[in-house]
Amino acid sequence: MNNRLKEIDILRAIAFIFVIEQHTMGGGYFRLDNISINYYRVFLIIFTIVKPAVPCFLFISMLVLCNRYLTDIDIKTYYSKRIECVFIPYVVWSTIYMMLDKKYLSLNEFVMCIFTGDSYFHMCYMGMFIRISLYFLFFLILARFIVYASFYYDIFKKKVFNVGLSQFCKCKAFTKQ
Repeated sequence: MNNRLKEIDILRAIAFIFVIEQHTMGGGYFRLDNISINYYRVFLIIFTIVKPAVPCFLFISMLVLCNRYLTDIDIKTYYSKRIECVFIPYVVWSTIYMMLDKKYLSLNEFVMCIFTGDSYFHMCYMGMFIRISLYFLFFLILARFIVYASFYYDIFKKKVFNVGLSQFCKCKAFTKQ
């Protein structure tokens, strides 16, 4: 069964275009000396419109993970996939970026850069995603517990309240003689 959400693909394409626009405009953001104020305003409006790209990708990632793991939670598979497909490539590329940037750090500083996403300016998204991925299953399990608990509470409340109220109303003190 294919649980793919077509709307998410559209949102992903829009977010992708926003990221391209941010990277295209980002290089020129500080080189705006020789343009008119009107072009500058247009530039700022477009740059502001495309800013939600990273939150959009975070939303998409969490929505897809919820869709995948809502009914079938396998903790081992979830974390092994995150380590293999996200964490290891992130650490490798962060190390490469830090070496290219001549950012030689102690082991403690290196670990902090990895977990905070400070290895390179555009890696903060990955650091944030890794931290969210660590907590994701906890919050998903908690949300499932709350939903199921409230569902069963509603059933319990209706059964007990309705039965109790009907028994109470059948009492001779409340019926006409």
